[in-house]
Amino acid sequence: NVVAQYMEAGDRAKNTLIYREASNMYREAINFQMKLKTQLPQNPHRLIESRIKLGVCLCELARYNEAEIILTRCLDEVCDNALYVRALTALAALYQAQSKYDAAMKLHEKAIPIARGIAVSSLSIRLADNIAGYAETLRKSGRLPQAEIHHREALEIRTRAVEEKLCTELELAVSYTQLGCT
Repeated sequence: NVVAQYMEAGDRAKNTLIYREASNMYREAINFQMKLKTQLPQNPHRLIESRIKLGVCLCELARYNEAEIILTRCLDEVCDNALYVRALTALAALYQAQSKYDAAMKLHEKAIPIARGIAVSSLSIRLADNIAGYAETLRKSGRLPQAEIHHREALEIRTRAVEEKLCTELELAVSYTQLGCT
């Protein structure tokens, strides 16, 4: 599948912090899906996922206006709760990168209850990531006591996940580092 190949290439580039290449691959995946839209039934989940990943890369490239347009569109078109949480969290990270902490916190506060509801277990790494993202926004906005509470919760989830071999110790180290910065 061509779309899957573009997505995999984008993921590889993103994982090595080559965001320009990653954004190009995600954009190609989106363009290919849009061409297919008229010919075959479309997978809206994959299209939204491609757009979210593109928005995240554009944020990393400091192309904030373009990222905001894409991520906001994702929120309008999203078809399930998991993607909705990912889009909310990506847009919150974008606002945090621009020091728009109040807007970022509102999005995190919307995303976390939904993430708690869809977490397959209390050891959900994605839930820990959502909570840690919120904690980082709180920390950067000067709300240190609340940030500490949320970083400790993320750390607790990740600690249990390491014990259950559901994540790596590196992910756990991230929680310790974030808590230490708070």
